[in-house]
Amino acid sequence: MNVPQIKDLRIAYELYQTRISLSRRDIELLFGVGHTYAQRLKSIAKAHEKEKGLVDYSPLTVRTEEAFEAWGIDIKRIKRRIKELDKNVRTNNG
Repeated sequence: MNVPQIKDLRIAYELYQTRISLSRRDIELLFGVGHTYAQRLKSIAKAHEKEKGLVDYSPLTVRTEEAFEAWGIDIKRIKRRIKELDKNVRTNNG
């Protein structure tokens, strides 16, 4: 299964920084996908957690850090891109 593109870098960064775990709705917001696709993405992350030997605390959520890892999302790269965007906005408006 291909992981879709992130809908908004700032949303991705905020979710990573503020959520210990992600719900299906968080995943929908992150990728701009529907219920079924979000559930599939959550299943991928759950499988990744299981591979790492982590305890499943809730069937409704998945750990944020492991989910991002499973989906191939590099949070450091996202943070860097947001800084570049902010710098370009300041440069163009200043």
